[in-house]
Amino acid sequence: MKRILTLSLLFLISAAVHAQQTSTATYVHLTSRRWHTFDPANAFDVVSHIVTGNVYESLLAFKSVSQTDAFKPFLASRVPSIENGLISKDHLRYSLPIRRNVRFHDGSLLTAEDVRYSFLRFMLLDSDGGPAALLLRPLLGVSSTRNASGKRLISFQDAARAVTVKGGQVVFTLKKPDSSFLKLLASLPIVTSMAWAAAQKDWDGSENAWISFNARPADQTGLHAKMNGTGPFRLERVEDDELVLARHDGYWRSPSALERVRFKAVPNGGLRLFMLQAGDADSSYLEDSFRPYAKAAKGLRVIDGRPDTDLGEMVFFNFKAAAAGNEMLGSGRLDGAGIPPDFFSDIDVRRGFAWAFDYEQFARAAYGSLARRVRGPFPSSMAPGADGAPYAKDLQKARDAFQNAFGGEVWKKGFVLPVSYSSSNLTRELAAEALRSGLREVNPRFRVELHPLQSQEYYAELESRKLPLFIGGYYSDFPDPHSYAFGLLQSQSYFPKYQSFFDPEIDVLIEKAAAEADPAARRALYQGLSVLAEKTLPHLYTYAAPPLRVCGDWVSGYDSADNTNNLHANNFPYFYSYSKRPRP
Repeated sequence: MKRILTLSLLFLISAAVHAQQTSTATYVHLTSRRWHTFDPANAFDVVSHIVTGNVYESLLAFKSVSQTDAFKPFLASRVPSIENGLISKDHLRYSLPIRRNVRFHDGSLLTAEDVRYSFLRFMLLDSDGGPAALLLRPLLGVSSTRNASGKRLISFQDAARAVTVKGGQVVFTLKKPDSSFLKLLASLPIVTSMAWAAAQKDWDGSENAWISFNARPADQTGLHAKMNGTGPFRLERVEDDELVLARHDGYWRSPSALERVRFKAVPNGGLRLFMLQAGDADSSYLEDSFRPYAKAAKGLRVIDGRPDTDLGEMVFFNFKAAAAGNEMLGSGRLDGAGIPPDFFSDIDVRRGFAWAFDYEQFARAAYGSLARRVRGPFPSSMAPGADGAPYAKDLQKARDAFQNAFGGEVWKKGFVLPVSYSSSNLTRELAAEALRSGLREVNPRFRVELHPLQSQEYYAELESRKLPLFIGGYYSDFPDPHSYAFGLLQSQSYFPKYQSFFDPEIDVLIEKAAAEADPAARRALYQGLSVLAEKTLPHLYTYAAPPLRVCGDWVSGYDSADNTNNLHANNFPYFYSYSKRPRP
């Protein structure tokens, strides 16, 4: 009976979506979960960034997914360089002329003042957990507008001097040279209309209003549920777990071949694959465990040869979890019924986990023959990993580490620990199981419980510092090793902040590498960071596989090398590149 009901449900869902798929002008893309926000200054998660990256635009674009050191003009009409005088000789001032005759979705014309406003807004909003540090660091020399106690570290005038307008150009003045700044500009689709945003009761751009705007919760900004960009698509409607983007007919290049793009959040990966095979969707996010089924499916295309930019599944250690009311800690003590908040502050605990993880079991179950070992915080094409052999499952070394941890008390008492991950991600569940099975072999007193969470709850618990151990992935904000170093290791960045991880030597080295202009010297500095990351062990790197991109064989352009807004390099869809043929 259960099987009949399940098949009936699949049929009804398929029929409902198929009825919407009568036109080749409507494109359906499936995600595993909902977006969190439409605000480009807070679109830090993958799905939100995909949505905003198809509505908003950046100042520059990369020449292709494989040419991320070369740029072309986009909302800026010229690419700045030393040679054309748009980058100062001291590498501190970048001037970008703003393209004329570009219209927002509300019909108003883009101006240099709109661009300036959008960059100031990105920095000054600085919601907890948001991406403001991407611009605050190079332009103001800080990673947040506030310190831990909430005291403001900058003034409005600091920000206003860093981003100015001069004769139709937006001028950025950096605190120190930053060799990745152009890559950052090509990866920030954030430009909106100042007048429109003010009409949505968002920040009006004035000095007087910025204090009340600063640190506004992400779901309380005027742009959280509305969009007005210059991109090829505009927001048409939102319905529960579905949204529709409509073609922007006044787009400054030429209108998209697609009239509409429909996003649908479908948590079950098997159902997403079923909908693709049935022709009820055109493309979908799929975990790598579905690769063999996608390759064998008639009528589907698996796109190979994309850049390997992700680091696979990572185990994140929380060095000091929140203690008050935190059920994740169990008893909250080292008594065999839970863990203390600072459980992972002991390096021997982290090493014990690293030696206990069953890497080969995870690689076989999640990736099969395509598995590649990840050695550190950078893709191998960007920076070398640490020297020597990586961590591997070694029960004796794990026992030795745990017997040293907390003066031997971990080994004697044991622990109960939940490992958290997104419930819609099968690959992360496999990683959690590989961790649980390995630790059970080390000591039967070590009890790991799988703790899947819905996406919204997962991020809420992570940002409240309640997750002592969690499994996730990392996508770079821009294609440069600095993005990985900052995002994974710098103490004020998203993950380290919520892991309570701080290493002053690492922070200093990150800043030194970012300012280094010589490619060989820069690469050596990032290798040094790989060594420090393996030594301090804030996270555990496992395995990854080549990116999985799946679409119907009636889709054209899904293998495009276009890398507008740094979407395709991260294996995210940029719908302007796509079109559809009638399905056979």
